[in-house]
Amino acid sequence: MAALDSFIPVARIADMLLNPGDTYSYAGRERTYPDTRLVYWAGGNPFHHHQDLNRLQDAWTRPETIIVQDPYFTASARRADIVLPASTSIERNDLAANSHSDLVIAMQKAIQPLGKARSDFDIFQDISDSLGVADAFTEGRNEMQWLRHLYENSRSSNLVDHGFVMPCFDEFWQRGWAELRPDETSPIWPITEPTRMPIHSRRRVERSSWAARSLADFVMMIARRIQHG
Repeated sequence: MAALDSFIPVARIADMLLNPGDTYSYAGRERTYPDTRLVYWAGGNPFHHHQDLNRLQDAWTRPETIIVQDPYFTASARRADIVLPASTSIERNDLAANSHSDLVIAMQKAIQPLGKARSDFDIFQDISDSLGVADAFTEGRNEMQWLRHLYENSRSSNLVDHGFVMPCFDEFWQRGWAELRPDETSPIWPITEPTRMPIHSRRRVERSSWAARSLADFVMMIARRIQHG
């Protein structure tokens, strides 16, 4: 379980897979690469942005199982054992914001998912359900309830911390956007629950915010499920 509380810089994915047990320095600390047997990659494509693709190709053969969850059949997906087709940004409801914008956007679903595509949230929910941990994963909320919960938390934080009044969720969702006006010393989009799903913090805005929150929680719960039989 300790490895789940650690991390690596994304540029070191090949180093981690090729050198399990080796140590490396990062941010002034010595860390140890885990022995990674399974890779679950939700969104993104390391074969697009990694600095040495030949080395990554070798490293990618080391894990026993690779699962890729993505809307597109990327180079990473083509090298996966299991591909889970995720919906695109126009096939689900979501929120879009980033630390350099003064707006939060309601990403309203335009069409139903094509083919067998499903939202990141629905994929994780069904896998969690099959392992008996769905309630812990969803916390009793569906997709829209999570969006409302996260928006209202940040709306409350904007009011308390910055004295700025944002519209309620229903008004925001109907209009399609809401303005953010924090003071100059504070982040534009306050993350009130850093261990839960951020409103798009680690990925580009158009990809699902569900993956950011869901994958971390999902992995932790699956590991606990396996550990306890």
